[in-house]
Amino acid sequence: MIEEYRKTMDQISLSDAADRRILDALLRAADKEVVPMKQTTKKRLSRAMIAALAAAAALLLAAAGWMVVSRVRTHVDTWGEFAQVDFQRTDEDYIELGSWYPEEIPEGYENTFISDTQMGTQRLVFTNAAGQSFDLVVQKAGPGGEMVMRPVSQETVDIDGAEGTLYRCAGENGGEYQVLAWAREERGIGFFMSSEDMTLDLAAIARSVREQQTALTPTNASKLDEARAQFGDYRLTVLPAGYERTDAAGVPVPEGSWYGYVRYWYTDKAQNATLYFTYEPFALDPADPLDAETLILHALSDADDVGFLEVCGLPGGISHKGGVTDIVWVDMAQGLCFELCDNPTRLSDEELLAIASSVEKQA
Repeated sequence: MIEEYRKTMDQISLSDAADRRILDALLRAADKEVVPMKQTTKKRLSRAMIAALAAAAALLLAAAGWMVVSRVRTHVDTWGEFAQVDFQRTDEDYIELGSWYPEEIPEGYENTFISDTQMGTQRLVFTNAAGQSFDLVVQKAGPGGEMVMRPVSQETVDIDGAEGTLYRCAGENGGEYQVLAWAREERGIGFFMSSEDMTLDLAAIARSVREQQTALTPTNASKLDEARAQFGDYRLTVLPAGYERTDAAGVPVPEGSWYGYVRYWYTDKAQNATLYFTYEPFALDPADPLDAETLILHALSDADDVGFLEVCGLPGGISHKGGVTDIVWVDMAQGLCFELCDNPTRLSDEELLAIASSVEKQA
């Protein structure tokens, strides 16, 4: 019966939420009466048979790439000549981004850039000798990854059984470029591929995009170590149960500039909760130096509910805005600003402050 469903579902990869929704549907279906065609007498299929048939159907649909459970919805907004495409999530479970790469690269093109996986997004760039390029953006469903364009035409294309949309767009200076949008609906992941090379068959490249067993190495991976060496290597030494580091990125301050950063993301995948910890230098104008309170307010985007407090023996502040809790503190002597963000808020102020207070500089 339902145990048979469990055994069957062990053979395919679906999220816990998807599994729960399918199981609920099976339980409801098992109580429904089935009337075979060309029969005048009603017959009731056994609960075991209904469960087994439904489980087999779920397995076949998943294997065929059908939308058994769609974790992302491709949404298009239009205004005037412009269109905005974004990938909206349909549940609140954790989404694993993974590492994706096209296995069929057009002749003359080579990979020239792989970004860090910041904020659930990774970007790959491929360039040819003429300076033309195409890029692939992979992102988790959710806000912040919208693509705005001015389409001239569009067509529906097939990407391994999924429906994609290929846009031909007008550029700002009279040229053209193309954008392809598609999604892996069962994974909750959206893809954009774009290029100013109108001869490229983006759909063919997209059909070769496969998840890699080994994580891709970002082009600027060494920059994180350079940034830590330049600013100091600060780490959280206390984390709530269930949290693990999922992403890290850093950029040292270039010569003649002042801006750089170190960023870490820690995630409790079971609760889909994320902590964001970052620190970066700030520059003070000797002719017009800012005090710690002004720096804190600026770092907290001038929130109107800031409560000032001490963190790690340094001046700091806490704010709550839009379901997000932010703690910021500044080291005036070292010229560094630290931030710990709970987005969306899952922890109490006391818990978050204890985590912030655990930051230590590594030897």
